[in-house]
Amino acid sequence: MISRIPSYDVDKLWLSLEELIHKAIHNRRFTETETMESVRSAILNDNMQLWYCTDGENNGVILTTISVYPKTKILEVNYAAGSNIENFYLESYEKMKQFGKENGCKQLRGFGRRGWIKLIPDKPRIHLLWDVDI
Repeated sequence: MISRIPSYDVDKLWLSLEELIHKAIHNRRFTETETMESVRSAILNDNMQLWYCTDGENNGVILTTISVYPKTKILEVNYAAGSNIENFYLESYEKMKQFGKENGCKQLRGFGRRGWIKLIPDKPRIHLLWDVDI
């Protein structure tokens, strides 16, 4: 199950999701750009979306933003963390594409370790980031 946590529920759920969010934004393989407070503020102000993933045993979070450019609008998957998050990958990928479409986005964008590329069912354009049309 993948569900978006509405901004009005963030305060109620923050303590239970804080460890996963911390894990997502503090990855030694990437330059750290966010703090816990900046993420919380962005979610509360609807500038970032928080997604919760669970299969009953394993849990994960995904953080996304919608970026508006002069020629396109992109749903960016900024962070993901959890236990066995690969189990949620395809369902969350489809959910992100659907959310992006519903919000007028033309592409879904992500980045991460090279291994994630093999899980993307569409053909990504590979740069330092990946983009797929939605």
